[in-house]
Amino acid sequence: MVEMFLEQQQQSAICAVLLSSEVRKGESDICTLNQTDASNAEDAVSALKPMKDATMLMSEEHNPRKSLIVPLKAQLLQNMTDTRGVSAMIHEIKNAIKADFLKRYSSEAEKKILHTASALDPHFKGLPFLTEEERLEIYSGVTEEAASLEIDSTPKRTNVDQAAGGRGTLEEESPIEESLSPPPQKRPCSRVYWDSLTD
Repeated sequence: MVEMFLEQQQQSAICAVLLSSEVRKGESDICTLNQTDASNAEDAVSALKPMKDATMLMSEEHNPRKSLIVPLKAQLLQNMTDTRGVSAMIHEIKNAIKADFLKRYSSEAEKKILHTASALDPHFKGLPFLTEEERLEIYSGVTEEAASLEIDSTPKRTNVDQAAGGRGTLEEESPIEESLSPPPQKRPCSRVYWDSLTD
């Protein structure tokens, strides 16, 4: 909204409306941004652009994926950390956003779930936003979980025909069949962050 206001103000559309006799009765009725206000608004738009891009990316997904949360958070934190050559207002906005982000998804249980979700997503399986130690820990946990599932799904032997020869027969417990339907079609995902998230 602020971005659109600034764009229209530069094209003098808003000023033309405010100067219209139908809108105002006198000069004191004109209420618009002065030069300082306009400069601050431009700084705010610049500082909040990464947040807007991330919001648009998540909004375009029919089924937002849990695996996107940590890569997006890491990218936004990186953007908020870079404060070289910015105004005092942008610096303040970025610091406030960064401080708030550091409180989000900070528990060990939350991080484990989100990191595992990203590791299982082909787009982020390299986990470039984690340290080497964190990557090894996540992949070790995923491997152990997969191994335990494989052991649980092995066929079980039961003795059923004792009277007919004393030999047990092999019965396989088949999993409950679930109806499989094709995944819903997704709209093309925004490329704003996609390339940087999958590097």
